[in-house]
Amino acid sequence: AGWYPSQPFQAPASLISQGSLPRLVNQTGLLRGQTRLGDELRLLYPPATIMASALAEMMSWIWNGTTFVPSQLPSSVMQT
Repeated sequence: AGWYPSQPFQAPASLISQGSLPRLVNQTGLLRGQTRLGDELRLLYPPATIMASALAEMMSWIWNGTTFVPSQLPSSVMQT
């Protein structure tokens, strides 16, 4: 599970037209508006490691369908 190249594969035609190579699609089952960054990090790392990391202040961030965002953002951001 994780990030995979988008399908169908499109070969790059030039540096400007990069095809599907730079695009990855999340296949992990993260749920928009429900999945918290802290929950996902706890699956991989011990609490002390997380708290010592740059992500410690982002534990409550929520998946908006594309990226994790601060949970106090307006609901319109959750729909992007």
